[in-house]
Amino acid sequence: PLTTLRIAGMKSLTDAHAIAVMDHCPLLTDLDLSHCQKLSSIGIGAIAGCDRMRQLRLARCYNGVTSATLKALACGCRLLRVLDVYMCNKISDSAVIVLANKCPLLSWLDLGLCKKLTDTAIVKVAQHCPELIVLRVHGLTKLTEVATLSLQQHCPDLQPRELRLHLGESI
Repeated sequence: PLTTLRIAGMKSLTDAHAIAVMDHCPLLTDLDLSHCQKLSSIGIGAIAGCDRMRQLRLARCYNGVTSATLKALACGCRLLRVLDVYMCNKISDSAVIVLANKCPLLSWLDLGLCKKLTDTAIVKVAQHCPELIVLRVHGLTKLTEVATLSLQQHCPDLQPRELRLHLGESI
């Protein structure tokens, strides 16, 4: 059975394709749909039913990754260890809080350039995801030292370079 599928950058990938993948590959644990910009919340939402998912990469899926779809993914994919939602700027603090609460096994999380996020979300990630090794928050201009201190306190294995939050910078 297929457990890993990497089709990042497939510009012609649609919601129908994503739904078909999930229907025919129910044992997927690792899926990379990064840069598949035609996907909407319908296509991304289809992934939420995959309770075996461990690694999910959705970087630059601008249209499909919203607060609602991230919440659905968090509720349906509770075994996630790796999540990449870089540049998915429709994500809010409330969605990241649900993610932190539902997916405590996260060890690698990229929230870079999800510009709506604040300390509130990052503090919850720190409190509920103690296994974090990598947390990418580049370009999150609303973060302060509060987030850094919480990460230092709750995530002892976080790589030191990941604690540099580029406060006030847009990368």
